[in-house]
Order: sequence, then structure tokens, then C-alpha cells
Amino acid sequence: MINSIFILIKDPIIFIPAIKVLFIKISAIIFIFLMNLLVVREVGITESGLFFLSMGIVIFIANISKLGLDQPLTKFISKINSSKRKENIHAVHKKAITWSLTSSFLAASGIFILSPLICEVIFAKPELTSILQIMSFSIIPIANIALYSHSLQGLKKPKIAMIILSLIIPVLIVLIILMLDMRDAKDISIAYLTANLITFLLSVIAWEVLSIKRVSTLPFSGKKLWESSSPLWLSIFFHQTMIWSPLLILGVWSSSEDIAIFNISNRIAGLVLVLMFALNSIVAPELAEAKSKNDFDQVIQISKTAIKISLFGGIPILMIIFTFPEFLLGLFGNEFKSATTILIVLSLGAMVHIFTGPVNTVLAMTDNEKGVLWQNVFGGLVSLLFALILIPYLQIMGAAISASLGLASRNLFGVYKVYFLYKENILFFWRD
Repeated sequence: MINSIFILIKDPIIFIPAIKVLFIKISAIIFIFLMNLLVVREVGITESGLFFLSMGIVIFIANISKLGLDQPLTKFISKINSSKRKENIHAVHKKAITWSLTSSFLAASGIFILSPLICEVIFAKPELTSILQIMSFSIIPIANIALYSHSLQGLKKPKIAMIILSLIIPVLIVLIILMLDMRDAKDISIAYLTANLITFLLSVIAWEVLSIKRVSTLPFSGKKLWESSSPLWLSIFFHQTMIWSPLLILGVWSSSEDIAIFNISNRIAGLVLVLMFALNSIVAPELAEAKSKNDFDQVIQISKTAIKISLFGGIPILMIIFTFPEFLLGLFGNEFKSATTILIVLSLGAMVHIFTGPVNTVLAMTDNEKGVLWQNVFGGLVSLLFALILIPYLQIMGAAISASLGLASRNLFGVYKVYFLYKENILFFWRD
């Protein structure tokens, strides 16, 4: 195990930035955890459930309204940044932001106008209407914060990009809740919107300060950018479906209390994946380099090593969850203690994730974007199908099962794709 770790971290140019990104991500996860804790403690399980449901709707729509532009934006700006025409960085960024601002504005307007119909007819929760209307304005900053962050990644500013994307919003929400008296979900929604708007403003300032300020000398049609982003949009749609369909469908069939319990349980289970997120930053350039040399044995070796490391970090967290589920849930209130089985079911999906390692990164970094697409399609459809079937009968347990099955099936499908491409089962990592 230790030898595997040393093999992967041999290059300080890769490892040191990855450690910094890991620190930022861990900090973000801590503050997200604290944010959820404060929300529940401040306004109670019912009101927090309404907030979590509206947040799920807003994040789902916001991620779709990005039009799949985030990753291509990083790639395009990175290429231009290494060329002699750096002034054209702004042309690419401006085109992407214009598209995203337009689509996210239309999406936000649609959700605002349709909120009464969505809340009263679909979710049968009229009390959700005003909350969702407030939250709908967050769609615009959420979508475009992501694009500014990916643009900064293209400028090789990964730490600033990660701070903007992951850390500032939960920090601001925590501070607002601590400073002000939050009485209900409306107050939390206003805090959420405020944090997103401030972060959006900071992302604009960071971009203007760090990017090249010269005006583009060449027109940029955006055709290649769109050709690159449109397939990813479909992939993102199904990935978001996998993540959010259990919670959203649960919102149709169950109470606000169940939504709060499910969301908190899912957040705790997600702690298992902390190291996995950082690993992607480490292995991505290594995998890309191995692919450029057609060294597929090295691709497999890196993949297996990454699995070993993910297990090294994830299994201890899993053991804590499996041993003390009631204690962890009890941090949020006595009402959550009964959800120990829900937490364990969700954790099983996370366990499959760490056993399969960064399989989606393997596909993406070896020019198998279609593999990533079909991986997300499969996971999204499994999650959606089981949510539609199980939640009407099992409610919160049905949501937990569908979420776990979606995540597990997505990653296992990725393992199959890697085997199909390289004739090697990376799950047999112990053989090396």
C-alpha cells in the first residue's frame, strides 16, 4: 500500500498542488457539514426539509443551465493560455458566459413563474412556493460561478478556482446564520441567495484581476466550443438526475421531515468520498500522460493504485459510520436517530464508489468521453427508475436504495467500460 502511494506522488509538481486542493475540499466539506447542522438546529427538521428540497431543485436546474460548458471552457482557455494569442482568452470566456447567463436567466424566470404550480401540484407543498421563488434567483449565480471557476482553472489557478467553487458559499452561509436570527426556511433561503450573489461577484473580480485584459483581436464564433460542450450537457443531465432524482421524487411522495433526514444522511455518507475527490486531481494528469504515450499498462497501474489509496482513506470513515450511525445522526437532533438504516444503505453506495476508484476520470483522461456519457446515462436511469418504483411504497428507504443503486451502477458500468477497452479488471487491484 505504502509503495503504491509513493509511486503515485513521486512528482511534487503534481502532488503539492493536489494536497492544497485536498485541503480546500476538506475545508469545504467541513463547512458544508456545519452549514447543514446549523440549518437543522436553527429552523428545525420541517423547515430545513423545505429548504433542502428547494435547494435540490435549484442546483439541478442550475447545473443543467450551464449547457455543459464548464469542462470545455477549461480546455479551451488552457490551450489559448499556452499560445501566443492570450488576448483571445476573453473572447472564449465571454461567449460561454453569455450563453450561460441567458440560459440560467430563462431557467430562473421559469422556476419563479411556475413555482406555485411546481409546489402545489407536483410536490403538494404550497408552503414551499415562496421559498422556491426566493431560491430561484440563485440559479443564475450558481451556474455562472461554475463557469468562472473553470475559466480560472484554464489559467492554471486551481486553488482560487476551488475556493470560489466549493468553499466561499458554505462559509458565508455559516457566518450569516451565526450572525443573524434565522426563524424559518425563508430566512435560510435569503442567506443562501446572498451567499451565492456575493460569491458570483467575487468570481467576476477574480477573473478580471487574473486574466489577460487586452481585447480579443479575432472574432470567436463559439462553434467549436458548442460542439465540445453539447455532448457533455447530456452527460451532466444524467449525472444530476442520478444525484437529485431520489430527493426530488421523495419530495413528491413524502414529508419535509423525510427530505431533511434523507439529505443529512446522504451528506454523512458522502464523507467517505473525501479522499476520492482529491485523487482525481492527482491521477488525472498522470492518466493523460500515460494515454499520450499509449502506455495502457501504466493507465491500469495508476487506476489500481488510486483504488488502494481511496480504500486507505475511505474504509476508516466507513467503519465509523457503520459503528456509530446513531451518534452521527444525533448531532443533528433526536429526530434523525431513527435513520440509521437509511445512513447505512447510502454508505453502501459510497463504498462501491471507493472500491471502483476514479474510474470516470480514467475514461475522461483517456479520450473516452462517450464512456463517461454512457456511464452517467446508466447511473442516472437506474437511480430514476428505482426512485419512481420504490419511493411511492418505501418512501425514504426507497430514496436511499435508489440513490445507492444509481451511484453503484454508474461506477460498476465504468469498470466494465475500462475492462472492455483495456481487457483488465481494475477491481482485481490486490494482484499487483
